[in-house]
Amino acid sequence: MRYLCGIALVVVLFGLIGCGSGGGEVVINPTGGVVTGQLTGVDNPENYSILVDGSEVTVQPDAQGNFVIPNLPPGEHNVAFVSPDGMAGARVGVIVEDGRTTPVGPVQGELGGQIVGLVMQVDGDGGLTPLAGVEVIADSDFVGIDLPIEMPRPDAGLPDGVPATNLDQPRDGDAVQYRAFTDESGSFTMRAVTEGAYLVSVNIPGLEQGTSWVWVSPGYTAVADFHLREAIDPGVGTIRGSVLAADGATPIEGASVVVFMDGGYWQPMPAVSSADEGDEPLIVPPYYFNEFRTLTDAQGNFSLNVPAGYLNLSIWAENYEYVFQQLALRAGEVLSLTFNLQAWEDPWRDGELPPPIEIQN
Repeated sequence: MRYLCGIALVVVLFGLIGCGSGGGEVVINPTGGVVTGQLTGVDNPENYSILVDGSEVTVQPDAQGNFVIPNLPPGEHNVAFVSPDGMAGARVGVIVEDGRTTPVGPVQGELGGQIVGLVMQVDGDGGLTPLAGVEVIADSDFVGIDLPIEMPRPDAGLPDGVPATNLDQPRDGDAVQYRAFTDESGSFTMRAVTEGAYLVSVNIPGLEQGTSWVWVSPGYTAVADFHLREAIDPGVGTIRGSVLAADGATPIEGASVVVFMDGGYWQPMPAVSSADEGDEPLIVPPYYFNEFRTLTDAQGNFSLNVPAGYLNLSIWAENYEYVFQQLALRAGEVLSLTFNLQAWEDPWRDGELPPPIEIQN
């Protein structure tokens, strides 16, 4: 009787495991999914590292390139294979299901390049502090920059095991994205990056956004360094001041004062804000290439309403030395400045011209 009861219990358990609630496969105590495949087209694949979503895992391909990556959480993952020198490799996207094995088939290795750089914060005194644990993204899917139709590719040579034919294989045109995190020194490295143009970006709350365009060539390393300053909220401020001669008393009339946005032209234009009710509104004058100009009056005074941010100011007056200064202007702020220009002396004005240069064949 006990023997028959034991058989009945086994049959019941087998029926529960095999049938489940919907007739499909039932997974008991799943520990994640498994990805399998083979790295091809390279010598010594057992020396290649495997990275999942930018983090290196403990497993590696075997001597034939076969690999098994266990215990991956369900969802989309980016699996990369990187050679010891960081140049050659391959990458593949995969969707992992809990408790299941996902084969990705052969993954072809090819020669790529690297993107390296530093992420630093600019201190108030102009010093630099490294930023650790910052995510850096290199994205091939971006707009607003004209990419070269054909860029010369230097002959960097090929590492062992990477055939030259891999360099000329057509690409599927899909967007490619690489991610890395900075270490304690603020440095980052993206390895085995596919040849092409990338927009490298850093976004840290409270600091300016950092962007850098790079071109990655096979066998070469592209550099993208970031020196990030405190972010300044959009708005409008005022720069006013006086331009005087070196004696500090003689005004210079008609001096050209130019303010332009730091970081290059074609910066986005902040919305124009008004002052408190009853005050004269701050109106930004028309501008070209984010450049603002005015001339000093008979007393040497000038005033400009400009977008808040990091700015460059230059002053030029005939027979005086040129002045250039970098400024930080916040929304609603009024900067009052005084410039004492030194007289410019032409070294050849009252003397003889320098002797002609003799060119010998």
